[in-house]
Amino acid sequence: MKLINLIFCISFALALSGCVTTQSHKTATPTPPPQKNASKNPISVTIYTGKQKPDKPYVILGHETVSKYNLVGIKRQEANLKDSIRHLAAKQGGDAVIDIANHGDSISYTVISYKNSSVDTTSTDKA
Repeated sequence: MKLINLIFCISFALALSGCVTTQSHKTATPTPPPQKNASKNPISVTIYTGKQKPDKPYVILGHETVSKYNLVGIKRQEANLKDSIRHLAAKQGGDAVIDIANHGDSISYTVISYKNSSVDTTSTDKA
């Protein structure tokens, strides 16, 4: 009976290790999403690493932070972190993620959306 309880507890802890928790931070002057239905496909979100920036003009939608650890304190795998980043960016209507910073127990990044030619270009950040 004790063995069954031990196996159950270990299985439960492993199941929780795949759960994702995130913290969302909004900018002081957020730019509205470019379309009414802002949610996009997470697979289409580009992750720019290092000092890479997109060649297209873009607007900043917001800043996000993802914890490297789940609720139990188990460290998440790199693939799970990137998946979480893509899902949060897509939920905001983002096309890409830039300025990824490693902060020990979390990762912060900036969500951007590519500008359309019909959008005002006065508040654009360019590469």
